[in-house]
Amino acid sequence: MKGVRVVLTVAVLANIGVLVVTQHVRATRLRYAAAQRQAELRALEQEQRTLLLRLAEARSPERLDRRAKEMGVEVKRPPAPRGGAR
Repeated sequence: MKGVRVVLTVAVLANIGVLVVTQHVRATRLRYAAAQRQAELRALEQEQRTLLLRLAEARSPERLDRRAKEMGVEVKRPPAPRGGAR
């Protein structure tokens, strides 16, 4: 009986050890995946800032005027209002 008890104890401890190692491996993989996602997020946020800046520059009146001149388009501006509101 004592031999069976020892074998069962070793089997239980081995199973617990396998579970602990498995959970550790899973946690390590999740931390690695989370770090990768954080790096991707930072890169995408930087790309977004760059694109928003480029969009703002492309929409600027000076840029639009310069581009229109390059294309040979004459830009006519409405006259400025005179005086104030009546």
